[in-house]
Amino acid sequence: MLLRVAFFVLMAIALVGFGVVAWVALRPPVPSAPIAQVAPVIVPVPVAAPVPPPAQIKVLVAARTVAAGSML
Repeated sequence: MLLRVAFFVLMAIALVGFGVVAWVALRPPVPSAPIAQVAPVIVPVPVAAPVPPPAQIKVLVAARTVAAGSML
């Protein structure tokens, strides 16, 4: 009986929580200042330096099947 009451209490809390999330997500946004009255802000964008090519490494490959544990 106690488990059933706890389950319904938790479900009620979850339902209220989902309702609050839906209310926050669906309410209209707060009006902001008109765009015409706001002065444009010009920010210089730094140019990224060219990326050097990745370092090349040498990899040893076998020309034919090599059994495990054999000497190379």
